[in-house]
Amino acid sequence: TTSSLDDGNIGEEYSATLKADGSKPISWNVRPGTSLPNGLSLSSDGKITGTPTVSGTFTIKVLATNSYGTGEKELSLRIKNKKRNLWGKLNIFQVKLFMLERKIR
Repeated sequence: TTSSLDDGNIGEEYSATLKADGSKPISWNVRPGTSLPNGLSLSSDGKITGTPTVSGTFTIKVLATNSYGTGEKELSLRIKNKKRNLWGKLNIFQVKLFMLERKIR
């Protein structure tokens, strides 16, 4: 049974597959009143796919239904905005050059 979801990033393809114990087939839905982040969707076979367009931590309630009934699970999904991490993309030389240019001006 799925207990957590991996984090995703804005603008990057996301994919996760939900699993549940019980008789197959299992059909999946998002509980009314909750939703996946914009850009993601849940297929009836339990696959969450797409490219998220918003960041944040989202609480999602999913329903798993088989011939014996329906079960509900609350999951948390965090979508990060990688674009904010400018310093992580710069090497030390670029940082020193930037600081030197700012000092000269």
